[in-house]
Amino acid sequence: MAVELQRSCRSLRQLKLKGYTFYDIDIAHIAKHVKGIKALVLEFLYIYKEDVAHFLKACKELDSFILFYGEGFKMDPEILWLVSGIRDFRIFKLDCYNNMSY
Repeated sequence: MAVELQRSCRSLRQLKLKGYTFYDIDIAHIAKHVKGIKALVLEFLYIYKEDVAHFLKACKELDSFILFYGEGFKMDPEILWLVSGIRDFRIFKLDCYNNMSY
């Protein structure tokens, strides 16, 4: 997936990733190839702080970051520090059985 992003989306400015979990996906590799984006939306039933941190560390130009999560994510001082410069930062906890559309 990251190779396709790098090759065909050089001017990509916003990205929405949605799914069940990031299990077996190289998040750091994906984040490296989308580091110039301005807006990122992550919507996952199971996402962990480390997954979110990979994107926030790589994507230094974010103006907007929205996270929808079901389980796993825990806000902590590292995440607060990483989002401190993002103008539009929102987090929503999902009802895992009713709010996802697959």
